[in-house]
Amino acid sequence: MLIGTASPAFAHDRLKSSSPAANAKVTSPETVTLEFSSRMRFAKVVLTGPGDETTKLDAPDEGSTIRAKVPDQLAPGRYQIAWHVASSDGHPISGQIPFTVIADPDSPSPTPESPSPSVSTPASTAEASADPSEAVPPPAATASSAAASEPSGTSGLPGWVWPVGAVVVLAGAGAWLITRRKGTQG
Repeated sequence: MLIGTASPAFAHDRLKSSSPAANAKVTSPETVTLEFSSRMRFAKVVLTGPGDETTKLDAPDEGSTIRAKVPDQLAPGRYQIAWHVASSDGHPISGQIPFTVIADPDSPSPTPESPSPSVSTPASTAEASADPSEAVPPPAATASSAAASEPSGTSGLPGWVWPVGAVVVLAGAGAWLITRRKGTQG
């Protein structure tokens, strides 16, 4: 009987898809779309770009799909979407989606007299850029290489995740104690 009642707890909500997708190479997106397996609430979406510049995106609750408008056109480089939501069962879930913005092929290319490191080949970009976070990785790069370039001692999660997680854990512990006391008194 206990196994039958505990099984729904194993079916947690999850991220089904995203746009941009994980490790995708795209031109500058106008929106970030996150599709979940169930209705989400209290969405927080942060976009981190080259030079660790972060932008909090407005992410209204729209059921199981969250659409956050990107305020400006993104320059070519590596970006990461960090998201945190409360799932339909109240549990917080979060994740990160790395992607790369490439130059728009429809945009005018610079003249040969004024070469720009941002439009050179990936190998020469890494050599020419003074800031390694602005370098576009070679096509064979994977998410593990992005994680390896993260400074040691950081978890890669936004700072607000830890206090929110602590509040959720404390609230769950309090609810458990209250139900346990009611069960022993009855």
